[in-house]
Amino acid sequence: MQQHWGRSRRRRTGIMATLGTSSSHPDVIAELHDAGTDIFRLDFGHGSPRAHGERYRAIRDLDTGASRPAAILADLQGASFRLGLVIGGFVNLHAGESLRLDLDAAPGNRRRIPLPQPEFFAQMRPGDEIFIDGGGVRLLVMSAGFDHVETIVLAGGYVSDARRVTMPSCDWPGALTEKDRIDAVYAAALGVDWLALPAVCGAVGFAEIRSLVGARPRLMARLDNSSALATINETLAMADGILFARHDLAMSQPWAELCRMQKKLFMHCSATGKMLVAATQALTECGDATHDPSAILEDAAAALHCGAHVLTLCSSSAAGAFPVENVAMIERFIRAAECGICPEHVHCAMQAQEETRLEDVLHAAPKFALPGIAERLPCMAMKKRSGDLYIQHDSQVPAPR
Repeated sequence: MQQHWGRSRRRRTGIMATLGTSSSHPDVIAELHDAGTDIFRLDFGHGSPRAHGERYRAIRDLDTGASRPAAILADLQGASFRLGLVIGGFVNLHAGESLRLDLDAAPGNRRRIPLPQPEFFAQMRPGDEIFIDGGGVRLLVMSAGFDHVETIVLAGGYVSDARRVTMPSCDWPGALTEKDRIDAVYAAALGVDWLALPAVCGAVGFAEIRSLVGARPRLMARLDNSSALATINETLAMADGILFARHDLAMSQPWAELCRMQKKLFMHCSATGKMLVAATQALTECGDATHDPSAILEDAAAALHCGAHVLTLCSSSAAGAFPVENVAMIERFIRAAECGICPEHVHCAMQAQEETRLEDVLHAAPKFALPGIAERLPCMAMKKRSGDLYIQHDSQVPAPR
């Protein structure tokens, strides 16, 4: 890829945006890049291989004329549980209503929704909670059978086809699926820079993926459930980066413990030349007057305080009505935050150690060849997007406009 860096200012924290139904047109991808996106995430849990291939080519086309390259991460689905089809594509569930989940493949409605995975029902017990789409919708299991569960809706909301289902009190499946293997080979053949897979797969899963894709792309461990914490040390040894899904983990872990964990992960990744990506709170309609954007900004501030090399947006950039505005808001917030609210231990480390730009981490060869790179903290060379002169130091960054 061509890299045109020119004069630019340094920035520590990058932005990863997930592409989806709202952000797959080449023009929107270009706008996301110009708004501040440094890494584009292709979520293989949704969409066809052909669609991901078209997104990949649109991103690579940016490199021909952009002032900075864009990295691409392919995120494998893993052995997750997902809902089947619902009539009309989505349903609106209300608190207090009853809902049945079962193996029947017929499209669902407000009273029942298919979940075509028997392994799910084998783990369910009365009193368990079920989270849909990261906890946006919560269900309480009233009774359970080998092919169904009867639930009460505790927290309602919209539920659409193929939404992910999680159970905080149950073990998470850890084995790679055949779909994961096919998607990994396909993504590597495209030429993605990073390949993310569930950390719960452990060393065996990482070794298998590495044997399938070869020396490139680099591997990132997606830490999104408590089952992966039992093998976190071997996962850190196998991975080139960590995708820390804080809100997925918050379903089963105290928030204070997650903050301590993220700080430890940040220091480990910084000391070993790896990248730590922290997921921010989803706020799909942040541009809507009915939503308060302070929620996602407070969450981004927490991620910065705990240490993160990259912040990632998921549904906010993939399926929301304002994907570009979401990225622009986070970009402007990061610029302001790094001037005054950076945690002290990070600030001291940045003063004491030589900086290296984030593109060295994003596009480096699988094995670091530069001496001393393990002691360097990743940073981002970035242009000021207001159209004014480039800024040479963070201390000169004006207040967000």
